[in-house]
Amino acid sequence: FSFECNHTYLVLTDYLSSYSYYLLVTCFLFVVYRLAVESTLEKRVYTEHAPTMRLPRDVLRNDTVRKVGNMTLDASPGQTVWLHCDISGNDPEESPVQWFKGAEEDPIRLFEGTLRQTTDRRFNMNPSNYTLTIDHVNANDSGKFTCEFLEHDRSTKVVHQLNVVEGGNTIIISSVVIIVVLLVLLTIVGVVFYIRKRKTNYQPANPTQMAFSKN
Repeated sequence: FSFECNHTYLVLTDYLSSYSYYLLVTCFLFVVYRLAVESTLEKRVYTEHAPTMRLPRDVLRNDTVRKVGNMTLDASPGQTVWLHCDISGNDPEESPVQWFKGAEEDPIRLFEGTLRQTTDRRFNMNPSNYTLTIDHVNANDSGKFTCEFLEHDRSTKVVHQLNVVEGGNTIIISSVVIIVVLLVLLTIVGVVFYIRKRKTNYQPANPTQMAFSKN
């Protein structure tokens, strides 16, 4: 009966040790996953938000055509991008703001008191600050975007160069690889630890006494 109790105790101890080990591994992997997600979100926010440029009111009186900014923005496919154009005139109906992509021919967004819709619903302009929002960008969206502010015979432009490139998920992929490698290493360490502990638990406390008892 004493042997069965000792055996049950050892089995229970091994079970609790294994449970504690896997609980520790789970907590560790959760922490690594959270760090990877937070790092990805930080990169995403930095990529999507271009700095806002505020222009002096006398810009339009100085030049007939003036380019006031040339920003380069890198994004990954599927992201949402904001292109800022924080300029305005005295009368929105008399001073339209329009966004062009590539050649300045047909505007993708035009504001003349009210917004004119286009066929591509991914492009939206905020009528209060003229920020252009592009949802779910893809490689075809790469190129030059120009925000043009017109007032009478004068024009002011803000130019953005948008580059949509693959590789935005590099951090996530690297994090997954690191997690898998750590999981394999922790599993190997856990198995070695478990085997050594079992040998220690089942080893006779006094080998000499055990040999004497057998004789």
